[in-house]
Amino acid sequence: MDENCERTAAMKHKLESQGCRDGKSRSRRFEGGFIRTSILVLLLAVWSASGAEIRSSSNEIHEYMKSADIDATFAKIQDSLDVIMKPNFALVFRVSTGSPGAWKTHEDADEFWLVRRGSAKLFLGESAADAKQYQIGGGDVLNVPRTKGYRIDAGSSRLEYVVIRVFPTERHTRSPLWGRGGGGRGRPMDNVVPAAQLDKLIADSDASKPGLHATSTLAMDLIIYNGAPGPHEAHATYDQIYFVRLGSAKAVLDGFIENPSAASEVQPGQFRGTDIRGGREYTMGPGDILFVPRNATHYMDPGALKYVYLLAGMFD
Repeated sequence: MDENCERTAAMKHKLESQGCRDGKSRSRRFEGGFIRTSILVLLLAVWSASGAEIRSSSNEIHEYMKSADIDATFAKIQDSLDVIMKPNFALVFRVSTGSPGAWKTHEDADEFWLVRRGSAKLFLGESAADAKQYQIGGGDVLNVPRTKGYRIDAGSSRLEYVVIRVFPTERHTRSPLWGRGGGGRGRPMDNVVPAAQLDKLIADSDASKPGLHATSTLAMDLIIYNGAPGPHEAHATYDQIYFVRLGSAKAVLDGFIENPSAASEVQPGQFRGTDIRGGREYTMGPGDILFVPRNATHYMDPGALKYVYLLAGMFD
């Protein structure tokens, strides 16, 4: 039994034990919760108030990032900032300016870019000689696999983009997200998905579109809420990051999940209950980012309006 399977089995045992001890509420606070926002608030406040520029550093930020705070942080970055560092993935803020930079490779990770603002020419390929040119800009989503290198020419613009770096090359345990949209084999997305294409998909759709990208180590879905709340749940086998595209919603993270049980495992490693008590609440809007680590309870309620976000799930 591997580490993730043991973690799932342990969660089941704790849920069953809690049910025996407390037949009234049968509540359980999942392990891995209580990620404090104080670090995020302090770091962003310091960066925003400081006149110093951030060139390249490793400062871990947890949980919830407002769009305005993200913009204030980007304004201080000249090169890159490691935002979240985990064994299986990293979240990085990057900036590119000026004339074409050096040809870059990243054999240690597959990368997924979410462009926040600016525009640039991107040259992407297995080598500089055979690179294909793309024009990229705000709202675009990119798939830059470890097998390809790239060069960015921002010209007179300033390109600001968020990067998910995925380190594992294969997955060793089952997951409810593995293979969605790919017949069990996975389906990588195109190298560049333009913002206009995503906006049209959002405008034309009333339901979620899973499988925007599906491989054994990362799944990226377009999640659409249309007047109904999401489930009260936690998942033991993968971490998630939410990137809001449209609308607003109340997000609840961490706390006690009400009425869970081993029988509530709706998919491998995914548990649900009837409510979450004592969690931290946020009002999320376009451009915001929410990090939900594995085993953390969470819930999303957009009210009666349409609410859309890109959901990245990282395994192992």
